[in-house]
Amino acid sequence: MLTINVNGQELELRFGLGELNAVDKALGLEVEKINLGEGFEMLVPKLQTANPLAIAKIIPALTLGQPARPKTEEQVMQVLQAVKDQYGSFQGFADAVLEEMKHHFLTQDLVEKALQETV
Repeated sequence: MLTINVNGQELELRFGLGELNAVDKALGLEVEKINLGEGFEMLVPKLQTANPLAIAKIIPALTLGQPARPKTEEQVMQVLQAVKDQYGSFQGFADAVLEEMKHHFLTQDLVEKALQETV
């Protein structure tokens, strides 16, 4: 279980269908105000580069339905600061997310495929 503690509240990153669908939309391609999805395919590359803008979109998506989920830009900034404080860097956090994804059946093939392509 991967968590972020923000202002005394714990956010758990979850990898269920709802959360991954939210990631797909958050990182998806938008053409003429129509979201085409495909963001799920971009999840691993964005994490491999520790892209902070992508991380800012991924965290709200993976904490869908939680009371402490960040909803405003200010709240997202607080979570990003907590990530840096707790994981040492965005790369440290991204590596932890990728490691966690290896243990979830909906994401493990995606991670494995991406890792094979980088070798």
